[in-house]
Amino acid sequence: MPVTESDPAGTNFVLEEYCIDEQPAVWAQYAKNVAGSPPPSGVPINATTPGSNWEAPGNGYDESSTPAVASNVVNSAGAIGAVQENYATDSGFTGSNPAKAVAEMQNASGKFTLPTPVDVASALAYATQLPDGTHKLDFNGLGPNVYNPSTYSYLLTPTKGWATAKGATMSQFVNYVLTLGQQAAPKFGYASLGLSLERYGIDQVIANVPGAVDPTTAESAAYACGDLTPTEVQAGQTTPTCGVTNGSPPPPPPGATAIATVNGNTAAGKAVVAGAGSGGSAAGGSGSSSGGGVDPSVALTGSSPLAGTGSNPAPLVVIGLVLVAAGWIGRRRLQAQSRTGRSS
Repeated sequence: MPVTESDPAGTNFVLEEYCIDEQPAVWAQYAKNVAGSPPPSGVPINATTPGSNWEAPGNGYDESSTPAVASNVVNSAGAIGAVQENYATDSGFTGSNPAKAVAEMQNASGKFTLPTPVDVASALAYATQLPDGTHKLDFNGLGPNVYNPSTYSYLLTPTKGWATAKGATMSQFVNYVLTLGQQAAPKFGYASLGLSLERYGIDQVIANVPGAVDPTTAESAAYACGDLTPTEVQAGQTTPTCGVTNGSPPPPPPGATAIATVNGNTAAGKAVVAGAGSGGSAAGGSGSSSGGGVDPSVALTGSSPLAGTGSNPAPLVVIGLVLVAAGWIGRRRLQAQSRTGRSS
């Protein structure tokens, strides 16, 4: 007994996109079957284009929210519905009870997988970032741990007309969610975004939201290690290689604030990034980033989980300190000579 959600929902859009990609003829017939009468939502099912509404097929239940879909599945014998994984878990669908099972999905490698954080991250390693910051999903990625349909959640925020105090509050929320908060995501059944998307999101807010502030030292130290790449996913790797990111996003706008962590220390400053290369940014299916002049794909330095510039900064720091000390001593000597001259 199918349970569908007729109100606009991202879950609907991605599931329709998945059905069209995997079984276009079956989906086209379904769209034809439900096209006989005006849909309750006013948005008809399209045979070739995904949408955010999903009309009940006539032999099932129609609900108007994701929690309602989950509740209906719980209380209706033989019901099946599509919800975000945490809604299923919260409703007792853990897989241990056959009467409350979560469907395994067969991936492009022929493996049946569940929507675990690792399997979702493996699927999203194949997504590519579009110029508007959204991602184009690829449901045919190979690997033993790939689960589809998997997708992202997006945050939309005003970038004009805000009081700086509101912008500061928004950026503090984003800074936490995309660093320390990401470490808690798997506990709720969600995949963490990975290094590049964490940095990309924070950099975009800093560059575009009035009053935005930089992450705290603790938040800067809590960026993800790296991103799962398609090569790693195909090999069955379940943890990313530190410092490795996946793909290249559009460059950040001019005047973006660059945030770089070198040996655990955060440095922030204004940077102008131009061109379409990856010199100022790095991105990926499971993440994307704009480093404002820092390329997260280059070699690591020191013990930081983030990338440096490919060289060890320690010698430069030492040389700088020596020059500062020499300048200070020279200045004192010149001042002493000047006082002696005036006295004579």
